[in-house]
Amino acid sequence: MARINSYVTDVNVQALDKWVGTDFAGGITKNFTAENVAIFLNKANAVGIAGQSNFFFQTDILQERFNGSISFDAGSGDGTALSSITSLKFSKYSSNNKVIIDYLQNLVGGQILLCQVDDINAFAVYTLNSLTQDPIETDFYDASLTSTASNGNIIDGKYYGVSSYATGSGGGGGNTVTSYRSDAVGTTIYAGYLLNGNPVITRYIEGVLATAQGVTDLETDWANRLNLTYV
Repeated sequence: MARINSYVTDVNVQALDKWVGTDFAGGITKNFTAENVAIFLNKANAVGIAGQSNFFFQTDILQERFNGSISFDAGSGDGTALSSITSLKFSKYSSNNKVIIDYLQNLVGGQILLCQVDDINAFAVYTLNSLTQDPIETDFYDASLTSTASNGNIIDGKYYGVSSYATGSGGGGGNTVTSYRSDAVGTTIYAGYLLNGNPVITRYIEGVLATAQGVTDLETDWANRLNLTYV
């Protein structure tokens, strides 16, 4: 092998380019492709982005639903338009096997961004209406979603980043959720949050958004049913 500094520098790295390295298990010398390294980084969320958790989309759930996955309740769904998705089942673990359910629950009532990590133009902005633990598959949570903007389709095996989303326009304006509380009456869940400092109430019946109401509901018929505290 020639001296390393005698090789030409490749300034146009492509997916199937290779380099030589040592496998951790057994110390075996192997080739590694840029594409597979990128897949590893996406899976491990090794290039940290504050507030983003990565999941892979799983369609085949015949054997089991995997940690770090998002999927439809019945599986399948490869190529489904992101705009048509109203529910997804989230693992309580992100793709790097870290528990992130507390973070996800903190996003309920606000908007989230879901985008394909290797193609950000495949994205959707959803209102995360509710997040409910599956009573059987307890490591998974059912998210009720309302699409507000999107492009593209969800693809089997691809990795998707999920993060809080706030719209804005240069001057610091936009929608910001600063607090969230919820309460329940039977099968109806009342959720309250502060949007740009203004209280908003939403109502879900068995996990489905029934109505979105304004602050006046705090002062009328729901006032005695709710135990909402804004901070």
